[in-house]
Amino acid sequence: MPGIPKLIIIAGSYQHTLYGLTLEEFEKNDQKTYKLVPMFVKPNSHLGCVKTCAITSNGNWLVTGSSDEIINIYNLKKRVEDGSIGGVHDGSITHLEFHENSHLISSSEDGKICIWRRKDWESLKVLNAHKGAVINFSIHPTGKVAISIGKDKFLKLWNLIDATCAYETRLQNEPIMVMWFPCGTKYLIMYQRQIECFKKTGKIIFSVQSDTKLHWVTHVKEGLIATGGEDHRIQFWNSLSGEKLSSLLGHTNRFDSIYL
Repeated sequence: MPGIPKLIIIAGSYQHTLYGLTLEEFEKNDQKTYKLVPMFVKPNSHLGCVKTCAITSNGNWLVTGSSDEIINIYNLKKRVEDGSIGGVHDGSITHLEFHENSHLISSSEDGKICIWRRKDWESLKVLNAHKGAVINFSIHPTGKVAISIGKDKFLKLWNLIDATCAYETRLQNEPIMVMWFPCGTKYLIMYQRQIECFKKTGKIIFSVQSDTKLHWVTHVKEGLIATGGEDHRIQFWNSLSGEKLSSLLGHTNRFDSIYL
């Protein structure tokens, strides 16, 4: 039985296909080289385009969400599909995120956020989060709270223990993404051409403008974040000051998402 590779790359397409690859290390002439090796290809994994995916921290479980309103489950240790969950969301799945290996949270264009127990994939709580689509959310490292953003231009802080909204504020513009930092003491809001970073108290740390339309942001390491956007580049920023540090030309088309 194949084990879990150290690095798994998952990609979903508008053509409903799901791709899995591993990055493997080779040694030749006393030099290490790396190669992407296909793990699986699953055509027609959904009835609609693949919108989002998430993997447990131990690498055992993969879930994918689609415009068909279904969340598919894959056991990566056995490399088999392990069913699907649905019936809660009435709209495209917009984001999926695991907290460690115990719980999954999903959001949808129906404005709902759902908390699932991974052990048996039971729906534990459903939050009527936003008036309109939930654009994105991020779970705090403790797993006790989460922040969400919606088409209604609201940012909301959720108590995940009792499924209540602890705080909400209206944003001036429609956001694209929200992200807690691993330290748990600050979070980030990304707009089309702007990044704002806040302390958990709500006090702003920095606000910077981007010279290109942004699509994604991710934490790389302490003091460093990366963004991807319309200019085909991965841009690196100092997450303490907001200073742009460097960039890499990554693709010949727009950079849709990046995750580490």
